[in-house]
Amino acid sequence: MCLSRVVLSIMVLMLTSLQIRVHGFQDVKAAAEVTDESVPQAPVPTPPVWKLQAGDSFLVLSRLYRRTVINFPDQPPAPLETEDWQQLRYTVDTVSPAGDATFSIEVQDASRQSRGQASRAWKAGAADLQKLTGFRLWLQVDPEGRAALPPGDSYQTSLQKLAGGDDEYAEFLRVACPEELLLSWFERPFWLPRRDMIQPQMQERTVGVVENIGPFGLLRCDAVLRIQAAAPNGEQPTPATISLQISGTPRFLPLPLGDAATTPAAKVNLPVTDIRVTEASLTGLIKPTSIRSATARPPFESILTEISAKGTLKLAATSASAVAASELPFELQQQREIRITSIIFAENRTERLLRLPVLPPEPQ
Repeated sequence: MCLSRVVLSIMVLMLTSLQIRVHGFQDVKAAAEVTDESVPQAPVPTPPVWKLQAGDSFLVLSRLYRRTVINFPDQPPAPLETEDWQQLRYTVDTVSPAGDATFSIEVQDASRQSRGQASRAWKAGAADLQKLTGFRLWLQVDPEGRAALPPGDSYQTSLQKLAGGDDEYAEFLRVACPEELLLSWFERPFWLPRRDMIQPQMQERTVGVVENIGPFGLLRCDAVLRIQAAAPNGEQPTPATISLQISGTPRFLPLPLGDAATTPAAKVNLPVTDIRVTEASLTGLIKPTSIRSATARPPFESILTEISAKGTLKLAATSASAVAASELPFELQQQREIRITSIIFAENRTERLLRLPVLPPEPQ
């Protein structure tokens, strides 16, 4: 009887000890869970455009072709054609955890060719364009491809650098090249900020476009990017065969007019007193890249936009008073094309250089 009591007491003690251990383990586990929840988790960095890294760079070849016809009375049409070429180098300076990338953009080369009835002032624009060579600015681009100049007075600073200390020329640049135009030029490669965007199921995307149409003014447009219609042979489209159409209806914004030396029209010896655009359209095409790479690169090979505009203008009183008193019809066709020609990756990349084919310009 005594032995049974001893055995029963030992069993009770063992169960009590086990229960204490189980409760103690649960208390420690609960405390650990509370501790884990109280420690803030590090945010996952957002990848920047094309998943680029600091130190990566790419080269852009930009071509602008413009054909302008002003119909003077009793004279045959005399078209003026200009073709501007620029090579730009974009280099990733920094990338924030939010995916905002700061790019340093350098104009490595700039040139112009003029054809047709070009005045000496129009041809002199080639010298002004060459001043861009070596010009550098900074651009901040978020993961969705939206670009902005860095905070501060970067726009005015850029104009002063371009003007080389010439205040009158700086004022001309401010009139002829407002900040929204400068942004539209340099942000264009980021219209498609992710490598996998060109897909058969891609949703329409709207991008802002601002173009200058010579000395007349600006055209501003909310352009729509959409998948091009399927091929007539009925083949299933793939990312390598899909192109994007660009379309929109621009709104005309005239530049300041007059005979002051800082107005664009006066710069090219065209003293316009009034100008109206009666028709304007914007079309274009984005071609997908023919190179598929696992590393960072844009999803397109080229971006082409075309603008057509018609309108009338009046000239200031000159020796040709009959011309000055009448409205002169004008027509303008303009093409702007950019191509990514090469990508140079930072030293920590396994793929150092990716060169892309540079195709000849589109036929006129």
